Amino acid sequence: MSVAPPRNFPESPVGMEKFLCNTGAGAFVGAFYGSVVSAWVNPPTGIDGLAITEGAAPSFAKMWGHVAGNAMIYAAVAAAFTIGESTAAAFQGENDVWAAAAGGFAGGSVLSFRQPNMTHAFGVATAFALTSGLVHLSGGAFMQERERVFERLGTVRP
Repeated sequence: MSVAPPRNFPESPVGMEKFLCNTGAGAFVGAFYGSVVSAWVNPPTGIDGLAITEGAAPSFAKMWGHVAGNAMIYAAVAAAFTIGESTAAAFQGENDVWAAAAGGFAGGSVLSFRQPNMTHAFGVATAFALTSGLVHLSGGAFMQERERVFERLGTVRP
């Protein structure tokens, strides 16, 4: 029974690298969601609902609008989350559950701009903060910490 030698894992991104990684991931997820939305949008139909009129097929511009619009929204949410979390962690001196909740509130605030009133907007932002804090408490993270990965992969399996 031998233990595998330690691997050189890259450090978790910080600062601008973390901001760009999270924003890029948000844009990718938003573009994927936008492509699904554009595929499911019903094209216009005729008066009786059966006859398809000229120009009924969704245009490329309309599809691209769904993809780009959702990519921008998700990227903005991810960027706001990263800025909120990093700012709260810098003020407190540690990356704890409160920093995660602050990032969740910031991301939820960006998403809640489309809500009809402030009560709904505050509810969305608070739900994001609560969810982010609970995910942080449960140990879930988008990027794994180097020590946790080594502990998991460095164990001897029978």
